[in-house]
Amino acid sequence: MGRVHVRSDVTVNSGAVPAVSPDWVVENGDNHPTPTIDGALDEQVWLEADSFVIRWNDSALRNSYPGAGPWRSGQFQPDLDTIPGLPPVLDSADAAIKMFFRDDWLYLGANVNDRLVQGVDIGSFDRIDGVRFIVGDRDAVDGDNRMLFRMLLAMFDANGNPSPQEYLQVMLDSTNSEFSIAPKGATTINNNSDVDEGFVVEMKLDLTYLGYPSGLGDNLLFMGVMLADGDSFTNPDNDYGTRTWWFREHNNGPAAAWMVMDPNSPVGIGDNTVVSIPETIELHGNYPNPFNPTTTIRYSTPIAGKVSLQVYNVLGQEVVKINSGKETAGSHELNFNAQSLSSGIYFYKIQVENPASGKLLNSKIAKMILLK
Repeated sequence: MGRVHVRSDVTVNSGAVPAVSPDWVVENGDNHPTPTIDGALDEQVWLEADSFVIRWNDSALRNSYPGAGPWRSGQFQPDLDTIPGLPPVLDSADAAIKMFFRDDWLYLGANVNDRLVQGVDIGSFDRIDGVRFIVGDRDAVDGDNRMLFRMLLAMFDANGNPSPQEYLQVMLDSTNSEFSIAPKGATTINNNSDVDEGFVVEMKLDLTYLGYPSGLGDNLLFMGVMLADGDSFTNPDNDYGTRTWWFREHNNGPAAAWMVMDPNSPVGIGDNTVVSIPETIELHGNYPNPFNPTTTIRYSTPIAGKVSLQVYNVLGQEVVKINSGKETAGSHELNFNAQSLSSGIYFYKIQVENPASGKLLNSKIAKMILLK
């Protein structure tokens, strides 16, 4: 699988080519005991592992995803043929996704919040509650020589029992891979008379069955995650199902996160920021742009120091200054809310104060458009 990285500010005259970071660093869990795959995620390795969140109808969250994530992640509500149009989603779900690797094994976890948990047969796919991990097989391609992606779905069946589906069942039958899906707290499956808490998914996958050599070779991982949330009611006209995904929904797309299983990034040491230190402050743009009223500004700094965002109008007057506090060197994001500003073109820069010398380091100027 290839990756194309495009930046309009990188030209033949702009100097050294900037480093391109992976979308996610999968941490090494060998500094912790091996967890029991029981659907609890309560061992220390899980508590310290980095995570990201998938949530229905949260565009701000989606726009914060790395790389192509803001554009290729998405959501879908299928038509269940109950009434004309789509019923409102009354109880949307969200999931905190965690992962790490250890030796030749990939550990995946999902902590799902859902106030109405249900189980159905796989034939009623649009109504399921579950989590699907979509993982690239490094030793399998299709007829067009494209990497095959294996879908690993964990859900509950119509009786409320754990139900591994798609390629997950193949891996369970053919390897020592393990999985668990378990309700949280007092959750009762297929019982609409109470309020549920959600469920937890946990997997241990043998990567050698997904085309990796022992030792994992180049340590690259291509993956996506999909959260399915179906809710059924006494009046079937109110039934709905939703699917929300991080980078990839199924085996055919839309995209895949470019990830690195880094043996030098132990679980619990720092957060999931890629150590790629530029020589100057680099602006990576803001998204969305145009925006209303919030946008996320991405940048990288070569030194640790006090960071500030300065915004100017077309007359060159400073209209906003935000002190972000002290930050480490590396890649960062800053959420900017322009609620108090009127529509128009604005310019911004990032400034870092060196705590040792007091000198100020400034980025180049970038443009953003506020449309109200």
